[in-house]
Amino acid sequence: MSSTTLYRLSGISLLIGGLFAALAAVPVFFTGEDPTSPIAATAALLRIIGDMLIVVGLPGVYSRQAQRAGLLGLIGFLFTFVYILIQGVVGDTIEAFILPFLASAVPSLVKGSPPQGLVIFFLAGGLLGLVGSVLLGVTMLRAKTVARWAGLPLIVGVVLSLGGSFLPPVVGTTGTVLFLLGLAWLGFDVWSSLQSMSQPEGTLESLQK
Repeated sequence: MSSTTLYRLSGISLLIGGLFAALAAVPVFFTGEDPTSPIAATAALLRIIGDMLIVVGLPGVYSRQAQRAGLLGLIGFLFTFVYILIQGVVGDTIEAFILPFLASAVPSLVKGSPPQGLVIFFLAGGLLGLVGSVLLGVTMLRAKTVARWAGLPLIVGVVLSLGGSFLPPVVGTTGTVLFLLGLAWLGFDVWSSLQSMSQPEGTLESLQK
C-alpha cells in the first residue's frame, strides 16, 4: 500500500469517525446521561464505532505532517490520542455496557459517587485532552492552510467538554460535538487535498516552519 493511499484512508477514517461520533452525541442533548435510557446506551454504542475510526485515522493523518509539526505538535497529538482512548473508547464502552447493567442490577451503586480510582482515571484523561487539544489546535492555527481553522473547534470544544462537569450538561455535550467536528474537518482536508493533489504535502504541511 502506498503512503498516499494510507494517508487518504486515514483522512476518510478520521472524517467518518468524527462525523459519526458527533451525530451519536446529539441524543445526549435530550436524554442526558441517564444510564437507564436505552437511547443513551445505543448512542454510546454508536459513538464507540466513531471513536474507533478516529483512533485508526488520527495517527496516519498526524504522520503526514509529523516532521513539520515539531515537539508541540507531537505532544499535542499523543495527549489528544490518549484522551480519545480514555474519554471516548473507554468512557463510551462504560456508558454502553457497564452502566446500564449496574443500573438494573445495583441501582444504588449507580446513584452513588463513582469509585475514586475511576474519577482519577477520567480526570487524568481530561487533563491530557485539555493540554493535548490546545497544543494541537494552536499548532494547526499557525499552519498556512485552510484547515488551520479546524484547530479552533478542537480548542473550544475540549474546554467546553471538560467544563461541562461544572456547568449544565448541555455545555459539555456541545463541546464534545465541536471537538469531534474539528477532527472530522481535519480528516476531510487531508482526504480532499490528496484527491485533488493540489496540496501534496497535506493538511498541516506548513506547521511550525
